[in-house]
Amino acid sequence: MKLIIILLSIFMLSGCPFSGSSYFVRWWNGNIPHSNERRQAWSDCLDEAKLQYPDSIDPIGEKRTKYLRECMKNYW
Repeated sequence: MKLIIILLSIFMLSGCPFSGSSYFVRWWNGNIPHSNERRQAWSDCLDEAKLQYPDSIDPIGEKRTKYLRECMKNYW
């Protein structure tokens, strides 16, 4: 029982030196910053999807999401 408590304490305390915005923490949580090109591509595809499927045509956004995914495949 003591061993389990010691191991849990070590694991919990080992994350304390890292701030929430450090590169390691963002990598660990899957939030790696994207390059400017990828951000621009995402923005362009999102704008294009909004033009193709406005809220009046696709209020839920299902078609817009599919269009956005297909558009981003061209950039990957």
